[in-house]
Amino acid sequence: AMAAQGVPNVTRCKDLLPFCVNQMNLARIACPVTCGCDNPTSNLALSQSMDGCPSACASTDWHQSTLRALPCTEKSASQMRQDPVWKAYASQISARIYRVMDRYKLLLPELCSAGGGDCEEMFLALGCGVVPYYKETVLKMSGNLYDPCEGNFMGEALMTRPLSILC
Repeated sequence: AMAAQGVPNVTRCKDLLPFCVNQMNLARIACPVTCGCDNPTSNLALSQSMDGCPSACASTDWHQSTLRALPCTEKSASQMRQDPVWKAYASQISARIYRVMDRYKLLLPELCSAGGGDCEEMFLALGCGVVPYYKETVLKMSGNLYDPCEGNFMGEALMTRPLSILC
C-alpha cells in the first residue's frame, strides 16, 4: 500500500519521516511518534485524529508537561518568517485551506488578502498576527467565529494543532 503511494522500501518508521507533514495521513497513522504527533513543539500542524494522529498522543504526561514548560513569549513576524516550525505550519495549514476551499476558490483572494491572495504568504507575512487577522476576516466573510489559537480554522473541516503553542 505504501509503495503504491510513492513510498518505496519502508522498513522502519524513520523511512516515513519525509511524509509526515504532507497531506498523506498514512505516515502519521503508522508512525505517530516519529511524525511528532506526541510532540506539541514539532513542525506538525496537522495533528488531529482526522489527520492520522491518535488522540492519545495529546494526552500523555510528556505532552502536557511540554506544553506547560513553553515560554509565554511571541516572536515578531520577521522572526516567525525564519522559524522552520512556523514555515512548516504555514505550508501545511495553507495546503489544507486550499483543499477545504476547493469549491470556493473565488473567496481565497479575500480570505488570504494579507498575503496577496496566497494563504501561505499570509502566515509568513503576519506571523502571529495571522490570529486576529484570520478571526476578523472569516467573521466578516461568513459570520462564523473560529479561533486559530485553539487550532480552529473552519470548524471540523479544518482543525490543527493550536497556534497558541507558537503565538
